[in-house]
Amino acid sequence: MALFSIAALLIMSPAAVSAHGIGAYNVKITSKYVMATGKCSCSLGANYNYHTRVFYNYDPSSRTYGTLAFEEGPSSWTSPEGMWYSTVTDMDFCLVHGKSHDYRGFYLIPYNGVINGKEVKNGYFTGKTIVPKNTTKKVNNDSNIPKVKAQDYEDETIELLIGNKLYIIDKDKFDSFKIEGLWIAGI
Repeated sequence: MALFSIAALLIMSPAAVSAHGIGAYNVKITSKYVMATGKCSCSLGANYNYHTRVFYNYDPSSRTYGTLAFEEGPSSWTSPEGMWYSTVTDMDFCLVHGKSHDYRGFYLIPYNGVINGKEVKNGYFTGKTIVPKNTTKKVNNDSNIPKVKAQDYEDETIELLIGNKLYIIDKDKFDSFKIEGLWIAGI
């Protein structure tokens, strides 16, 4: 009975409860970047909350690209929070701050770029959505469409945007008029 009571106390103790569920999630490793949502394991942070952070997949200790991997130990092991490590030097880095877990003070480089249409600056998602610009040029090879030079074309209308309304007015009729209480003088 005493053994059962000790086991129950260990399972219900705050230390045992807090040791569970502290691991990282959303772990993603590409040739360009590494990303995870996790807790700080290097003591640089003022809080022990979850943070999503992105770093270039570059190991500063070996100066090699694409050599970072993820590791997470049980609560009794070295890093239950999870950490990045170099597959070349076996150096460990904090998931949140990218600081090496040793006295040398190597840091991973925070990522800047776009991931799945979301902007990342200094390793953090900014909340901005980036819409990629269409960089492909459409060439029309239809010989039935006449080619027009820019200097041969003159717009015969004037467009006025007032508030959220667009007014299109013929140039030859443009003298002066009143739109929504605003007098517009002609050219």
